[in-house]
Order: sequence, then structure tokens, then C-alpha cells
Amino acid sequence: MPVFHFQSPLGIVLLLLHIKVLQCANKLEVEVDLQSGRVIPSADAVKTHVSFIYGPTSSSAPDRCDGQAVVRLDFSGPYKKIKMELMYGKEPRLWTASISSAPTTYGFGWNYGYSSNCAAAEVYNDQFRVYSNKLPGFMYHVTDGNSLMAVADEVVEKGANMTIDITDEAVSWKTFFVNSSERYWDDIKNSRHLFTLSEQEPAFGPPTDSFIYAAFNRVPYGNFHNGSGLCKVRITFKRELGKDSSCATGSNDCDKNAKCRPTKRSFKCVCKPGYRGDGRKCIEYDPCSVDNGGCQHVCRHSIGGHFSCSCYEGFELHPNKRDCMARGEVSKRFRVRLTQVSPCKSKSQDITDQILSKLQTIVLSQDVCNFPCKIPKPYLRCRHLKRVDKFVASVNFDIQMNQNVISTSKFCNNTCARCQMEERLQKLISGLRILTDNNRLNVTLSGETFTVTKRTLRVTKESDQCFGDKDRSKRKIKWQDRCQPGKYFDVYLRKCMNCSRGSYQPNRSENFCFRCPDNKTTLDTGATDISECLETYCGGNLTSMTGNITSPNHPDPYPKGIECVWHIKCPEGRGLLLLIPNISLPLTTDCSDHLIMRENASPFSKTTHYVCESFTDPLSLISRSKDLYIKFTSKSSNAMAEGFKIFYVTFEEKWRDLVSAIVQDGDLYGNSSLRRILQDENLITRILDIMVDPQKFFEYEPTRAQNKLPEFYAFVEKKVTEFFDIRPYDRK
Repeated sequence: MPVFHFQSPLGIVLLLLHIKVLQCANKLEVEVDLQSGRVIPSADAVKTHVSFIYGPTSSSAPDRCDGQAVVRLDFSGPYKKIKMELMYGKEPRLWTASISSAPTTYGFGWNYGYSSNCAAAEVYNDQFRVYSNKLPGFMYHVTDGNSLMAVADEVVEKGANMTIDITDEAVSWKTFFVNSSERYWDDIKNSRHLFTLSEQEPAFGPPTDSFIYAAFNRVPYGNFHNGSGLCKVRITFKRELGKDSSCATGSNDCDKNAKCRPTKRSFKCVCKPGYRGDGRKCIEYDPCSVDNGGCQHVCRHSIGGHFSCSCYEGFELHPNKRDCMARGEVSKRFRVRLTQVSPCKSKSQDITDQILSKLQTIVLSQDVCNFPCKIPKPYLRCRHLKRVDKFVASVNFDIQMNQNVISTSKFCNNTCARCQMEERLQKLISGLRILTDNNRLNVTLSGETFTVTKRTLRVTKESDQCFGDKDRSKRKIKWQDRCQPGKYFDVYLRKCMNCSRGSYQPNRSENFCFRCPDNKTTLDTGATDISECLETYCGGNLTSMTGNITSPNHPDPYPKGIECVWHIKCPEGRGLLLLIPNISLPLTTDCSDHLIMRENASPFSKTTHYVCESFTDPLSLISRSKDLYIKFTSKSSNAMAEGFKIFYVTFEEKWRDLVSAIVQDGDLYGNSSLRRILQDENLITRILDIMVDPQKFFEYEPTRAQNKLPEFYAFVEKKVTEFFDIRPYDRK
């Protein structure tokens, strides 16, 4: 056994390297090196409080700090406070630190609906942002209508050390800069919408379980949002539990299924997850009994308050383990027999490939299986018939159709949509039979003709689920016969409806419409041909004092695979205010569809806003720069998202403090009446005028007939009178 002599300098150094963690009565410390990918001390020494979900990994190059790590911090024991020191050895780029109550956080406070307890503190480029829990009343504490509580620019830089302190319902931060003796500091305290380490009951989803998730040079949910520049992190747990407290000594009357939490004067009892009560008495309850446990379809309760979500047949569970996604593809396999048997006798793979390729092209070009169905590469099978002593060549195809390429009634569920695709495929098969009976399926290659033998078409069996009730199908078809091209039969309303914008129907008596392919849409409803699908363009340079921006095809679903870029340039001496009534984007695991606003095209520039999922409440923003770069990207195959409409207006810089006081007041978003006003497009122009120009505000006196916004006027009036220091007797 080695012995260290304290008289030896080497012994002291070795002792300090091996005993880096200070696990005593009041403190525990661990250091994560994101350059070498090491943990000091080893992860085993602190695994009771720090669990590494990912990493740490080493940097990709010695001169970079882009190693990543995701840790889960456990506050269920005696440690109730944490200090996180972020040491930047390189210039901070993108997501360098993300600390959240939810493991599904993916940047800018957004998460996949895992839990309402989703407070977050994030460092993005040189910005520090604090986001709130989405509990009842949280809107009164935000500054933008979503969940942003505080934001600060130029908080970190190369060489800076930033410290973030987190306790129950409080967060504080400070930064020491390398070339300045001054420091930046701020805090938010006593808010239940911040990190809750006392197992606060969530409004939806699982409780926090006294865990906090911290990701470095990435976000907790995945490395699709990552960054670089953070070289080292030191995490220090601290006790706030006195040795003589009731929780420490056990002299409390908490239930055995509750946990004791110390307070400044005494203690409080909190029931464990899966139990309800006042803490003195806790009774086990079924989480599925409240809002179905947050599950979209089926919620199953297990022992200890745990539960799991599952989906009905035909759906699969979303990665967030709560929502369900439809399996939107059907296919049928058919087989045809060729008269010539040369492919069987030939050893040349090229001849076989050419025959299959040409046959596939013919089928696709005969208006039988054109858009929106597709045929993957067919394959040829040769069999030897012993009875007649000859070879038979059979060609096998799979016809596939995806639900995203047809537009159905909004009342049509997954089974209904699948049956519509089954019906469409049956019509395609009928068309193929006509081609084979008329000898129109043949391939000529090197002077030799290969023809599909008559009546050799074999197709997989029809679905009994869709075609079992023949009487009902007959009744439906009787009504469908009345639908003309450009219309479809709505199975719920039982009448013919116009195809929506972005879709068309060239045939009669159909119960769906085709979606326009690629980045195209129609000018109006009721399109009858694919030629009416027009290219959709978006983006541009905007220099007007006011205007709006919309996603392509808004308010109908936007096409996939688009990228729109707008530049708003404000006149000299003016700022920019934006209002978004709502936004509809699909929920994807990698934020494939997202909207971002920043100073310029550089991803490292000052950012105003970022979003990659839907929200229904209005959101208003003041640009953090004079000019604004807005980029919208769509890569998902979701066909239901409607996109967004952004209204903007410029204002004189001298009114910036007044505009900020109006826009960043949580009362504007917490009041349901004011939220409805902000979403009324007929009133938005007037609302923006009142917000940014006090002279116009005085034109809307409460007693005048044109004032149709008494609640909004009263809200703004208070801000204006405070800004100008107007006394009641000064008003005319």
C-alpha cells in the first residue's frame, strides 16, 4: 500500500490529483474536462449524485473545446444547492450549456412536452437565457408570451468564467471577464416557475423527481444542437440542511411515503411521486386518472406511481413517449408473368436489370401508378416447371402509397385515411389488369419483345377492415358518384367538398384529393388538375415601415423541403417590433422544421428568437438588433402544419423604453382577453400603432367611438402615463 509523505512536494501533488472531490459534511465537488474527456475524480466517486447520461467525450482537436457531456444531478439527498462554474477557453459558439428540469430540452426553453416542470437556463453564443416552468399563471412571469423570463447579451467570451447558482425556486448568475475587473451579475428568486427541487406537482407529465439535467457543448435531448468553446466545468453541491434540523434528525411527522424538506424556519413534508396528500398523510394514486397521465392514447399504471403510454393499433409511440403517430403508408404486392423466358436462361444481369427498369417505367407512365404512388425496384424470379419442362419468368412489384400525399377530411381518422389509400390502390390494380388484357405491358430489348401474359396478375388480399361492410360501401359510393372533379366526398359530413388549396382531384367520385408535389400549391380551392399546382416562392428583402411575413401557402399546410430567408432592414434611428399570433410546426425529434430570427446570416450572431414546435398563444418580440435575419426551414414530411404569419412594425428609438415596458409585461400575456386581442388579425395593425407611437395612442380616447379596445387601451394607458409622468389632471 503506497504511503504519501507530506514533506515531499510530489506526494502533495499526487494527493491533490487523487482527492479532488471534497465530500464532507457540507460540500461535494466534481470537475468535467471537455478537452480530454476526463472526470476528476472518477465518475464512480460521485455517481450517487452525478450520473453521466452521455460522455464526457474529448475534443475533436487539441486546439478546440467541443467535447460533450450530459449529466443528471440528483438533489434527493442532503445537497439542496448547486454551483456550476463554466470556464471558456475558446470563443463560445452556439449551445455551450443547457441546464433544465426536463431531459427532453432541445434549446431556447423548448422541450417535447415531457413535463410542465421544464425550467431552463441556457448559454447560446454570448447570450444567457432563463426560461420558466409551464405551470398555471406562468405567463405573468414571462417577457415574450412564451416562457422566456430573462435574457442577457455579451455575458460570456473567450477566457470568461461564468458561475450559475441554482437552489429551489431561484437562480443567480455572474461572470468574471478576463480583461476586466468588472463582473456581470443578476438573479431571479422566489418563483415557483424556476427550478423546483422540492418535487413540485406538475401540471402535466411526470414530476421532477428532484433531478436537474445539464448538457455541455450540446442540449440534453440530442447533439443535433451543439456548440463549442466551453473547456471545463466544475460542479459543486452544497448543503442547506442543518445538522440539528428536523429532517436531519428524523424528528418530524412526515408520512413514510413522503420526503422531508427543510425551510428557513421549520420543514415541510412532500409526498413522493405516485402519492398524494399533505405530506403528513400520503395515499397512492393512479397517475393515469388525471388527464390520462398525459398519454394521447393508452396509459398503463404500474407500482410506485410509475406509468407508461402506448398507442392503438395502426399508430406508433412518439420519441417523447407520450404522443402517438400514424403509420401512414400502405402497399400491395403484385406479380406478372412474362411470355419470353430469355431472362431466366441468360446469365447477364444487365439484361435482367434493363427489362425490369423498362417495365417499371412503362407502369409509371401509363397513368396507372403516377404521382402520388411509387414502385420501388422490382425483382425477377425464375422457376422451372417440371410438368412441362420449361422456365417461367415472374416479375414482382410493390406499389406503395403514403398518406402524406393525399388530402382528406379533417374528421378522417387513421383507419379512414388508410382505407382511402386501400381504395386508391384497388383502382390502380384495376388499371393494371386493363393494361395486361390489352397487351399494353411489353418490353422490347435488342429486337426481342417480352410481353406480360394475359390474366397473370396476382395481387395481395384486400383488407377486411376496409371492405368488410359491403352494404355500407355501396351506400357511400352512391353519394360519391355525385362528386365532380375538383371535389371529394367527405366521409363525415357526407357531402362533396372542394379540394383545399394545395391539392387537386382530376377524377370524379373520389373521397380524397391529391396534394400538389414538391414546393407547389394552388391559387384557390377546387383544383382539377396537377397543372394548377404552382411553384411557391418565399423570402426577400423588406424595407417598409410595417408589413407581414407568412410561411408558404399559409394558412393552409406549407410544402416540405423549403428554405425561406427574409431580411428586414430598419431605417436609421428606428427599432423593430414583431407580433406572432400563433405558429403551427410539426413536433420532430431533430427540429427539422424551425424558425430562427437573428442579427445576420451568421449562426453566431445575436439571436432574437428560435422555435421548432407549435404554440397557440400570441408572442411579441423586440428585435435585439436594428436589422433582422429571419430563416424558415422545412425538412419533415408532415403535411398538417400550417406555418405562421408574422406582423412587424418599426418605431422610433426614443420610444424603446416605452415599447419594452408594454411588450415585456407579463400581464399582456397572462390576461386571456388581451391574448385574444393580440390574435385578432383585424385589430393587429391598430394594436401595433398604439404600441409604438404614443401620439397615435392619444387619438384613441376611451370616450371616442372608434375605440374598440377598452381593455387593451387601459393596459397601455398605464404604461404611457408612467413613461410621460402624466398626472390625472394633466389629461384633457
